[in-house]
Amino acid sequence: MTESSEVPEARTTIYDTLNDRLRFEEFAELDDVATIGVRTFFREIGVPHLFEEYVLPTFKGPDSLIFAAVADRPWPPWGHGSQTVVAFVQAHAISENSYAVGPVLLRNDMAANIGLRASLYKEALESLSRQGKAEVNYLVIEGSVLADHLLTSAGFKRTADLVQTDEAKYFFYNADCQEVLKYLQLDKVSLPELLTLQVAPEIIDRNTMFLAAMDWISYRELLPIWRGGLREGIPGGVPPPPPPTCEVE
Repeated sequence: MTESSEVPEARTTIYDTLNDRLRFEEFAELDDVATIGVRTFFREIGVPHLFEEYVLPTFKGPDSLIFAAVADRPWPPWGHGSQTVVAFVQAHAISENSYAVGPVLLRNDMAANIGLRASLYKEALESLSRQGKAEVNYLVIEGSVLADHLLTSAGFKRTADLVQTDEAKYFFYNADCQEVLKYLQLDKVSLPELLTLQVAPEIIDRNTMFLAAMDWISYRELLPIWRGGLREGIPGGVPPPPPPTCEVE
């Protein structure tokens, strides 16, 4: 019987041809061609509003990055439609060396391509920690079951910082990027091994469950961390009257 830690024999998957054509890009800014590619990606996965409402606002500033898996058109390799974004994840700093990371999104026809999903997440966390120790953050609803279990298993700690919405409280969970990579065993494998799934079954299991559950588009247990969302503001409306005072005779 094959142990769970053993690497399976070489096999062919339905994603091999596409994965072999992909290149990974890290964007600190988007030119026109890249913007078209990302905008088209969000339209094709059925959430076009997120490009304007989330991607662009959180991308302003030097501390935000987009990581994408891109397939290039063979010819001509430039101009409109020359870059097809197949997978996408965005990160932005919420404090020094501490980053909010969005879900790893794939085109609908690639949704089960766990090798690609794990590879892009590995690229993102390794990039964030390249300059030194860095943390990754998620915002999780109070009373969470699945997200709380998966995050605490991966070494995340719930902090006292929270966001109060009209419906619920959401708490910040953070962990060291390298510790997360270690838990997912992404520190032990190369990108080619991940893309071809020449890895132990346990790596596939952990990454499939963890990365799928970190999708705040699909699951109510998580909330996106908006740029500037931690800044205190003055609520609208008429302020409440001051509390009554008691006079002592």
